[in-house]
Amino acid sequence: EGYNRLAQKYGLEKYTRCTGLPVHHQFEFMHLVDGKEEVWFELKSLFLQETVERGILFSGVNNFCLSHSDADIEKTLQVIEEAFITLKKGVSENRVAELLRGPSLKPIFKRNP
Repeated sequence: EGYNRLAQKYGLEKYTRCTGLPVHHQFEFMHLVDGKEEVWFELKSLFLQETVERGILFSGVNNFCLSHSDADIEKTLQVIEEAFITLKKGVSENRVAELLRGPSLKPIFKRNP
């Protein structure tokens, strides 16, 4: 809930969303290519860069457990909001790739058309 609210607050809901169950979810990053929704690896890379710099490390899927406190969740949402400020700048200025300080994620597997 918090992730999607923040995405909407920063006008990023067309590019990122949280899907899945509350205790087992993932963050998706996408854009339209030739009218088809595809994974936007550069935007995901920028998100991971910005969140890890602030002390939160995500993987492709997130699992919450009983050891995560309300303070942990609030800190995580604060970090996500700070990252979204950078993502919004990158998207609105068409500079997502430029804002990366390292290589972008790449797909491991290719889908057949």
